[in-house]
Amino acid sequence: MSVTMTLFRNANQGDRLNGRYPDGDEPAGNGLLQLGDINYAGAFRLDGNQHGATAFDQLSYQEKVIIAMNNTTGNLLVTGSGESNTKNFGEFEIPTLSTSTTLTDLNIGASTQDFVNVIDQLPLNTADPDDGNGITLYGMLEKGGKIIFNYARYYDTYNGGTSPETVGVVSDSTDLANSTITGAYEYDVSNRACGWMSEIPAEWQVALGGETITGFSSGASRGILGRLSVGPSAFVIDTDDLLAPIPANGTVVSTTTLLDFPYPNGMGITNPANITTELWEAGRIWNNISETNYGFIVPGTSTYMCLGFDGGFTSGIGYKLHNNNYGDYDAITPTDYRNTYYLFNVNDMVRVKNGELNSYDMLPYASGTFSSPIFGEGSNDRRISGATYDAATGRLYLAVTNGDDSQGFGFFNQPLFLAYTFDV
Repeated sequence: MSVTMTLFRNANQGDRLNGRYPDGDEPAGNGLLQLGDINYAGAFRLDGNQHGATAFDQLSYQEKVIIAMNNTTGNLLVTGSGESNTKNFGEFEIPTLSTSTTLTDLNIGASTQDFVNVIDQLPLNTADPDDGNGITLYGMLEKGGKIIFNYARYYDTYNGGTSPETVGVVSDSTDLANSTITGAYEYDVSNRACGWMSEIPAEWQVALGGETITGFSSGASRGILGRLSVGPSAFVIDTDDLLAPIPANGTVVSTTTLLDFPYPNGMGITNPANITTELWEAGRIWNNISETNYGFIVPGTSTYMCLGFDGGFTSGIGYKLHNNNYGDYDAITPTDYRNTYYLFNVNDMVRVKNGELNSYDMLPYASGTFSSPIFGEGSNDRRISGATYDAATGRLYLAVTNGDDSQGFGFFNQPLFLAYTFDV
């Protein structure tokens, strides 16, 4: 694996490079993750055939693919086919990993549960005549035999871009087909929290005030910046508010802010009044294409690791320059895209929780390009679109769009799945 490091300065925190404070005031706690601690473990494919009643019940033609561990079964939950809106997910086994860079050498995981459309089973907002259109899944978490799922509209104009519903629950993670779907629930910060979910390691739960993080970010395919975090976010939630007893439709779930960049206080923005201009510029840590699709605290460390992609870092950003089917923004140079990582110090997140630091004043102690042995730095159509951490095996799984063209489906390629481990 190849990665690059970048040094940023925050006036409130001093310079940081390689996770170290030059002035010597290293925060207490576990060590910060270093890039040499991340190991590529291999890759695998999943069965690209239809598994369900509709043409959407398969893995092809995905602008994004969201994944999560089913901790009860040990299998992988994966969203189905869709362009702007993806409403279903199914379950697949995780086959034996292979480090081969030849796709046909990689093992294929079989379907273990057919896809189920969970969005259309929710009682959505009848006051909004457009509700249900463009709604797509952005995160899942299996806990206690149930599955919490986050969703939002990719482009939201309702009530100033604040459609409230963002959460639902599947009653039985071992029987998707016969489960009851409950919701629609809301986060008190609305769409800024409606993406990935991850469990907080036990050693951080007291300091951070809970067991689960939910987060989201702006991105090229997510319209209306005012409703989003313009950079990766992290909010603590109490999943008991969603799992037992079953809450009433419209229940608002309280969050505790750990990391958030509410518009116009975008990550790395030097002048919030000038955010619109800065998000188009080359060399920015975050721009109009940047998108994070997973964040988690790496167990045994003080690092909150976020993964996603961006474009235009070298050449700058344009609007609909290259007939890009993913969002409205393009890199000026068509090849100027990459998969990315951001590493944040969890001790700073504790400071945010305790009111000692603004959530939007944080910067990652390291960030840059996340490369893989198969895809290199990635591209506009081969993006890190989802990820999940498996505490049982210590593996981080990544889903890369359009990575598998080996199963004979022509234009309709499947995602490819990569695995990593950590030396901590």
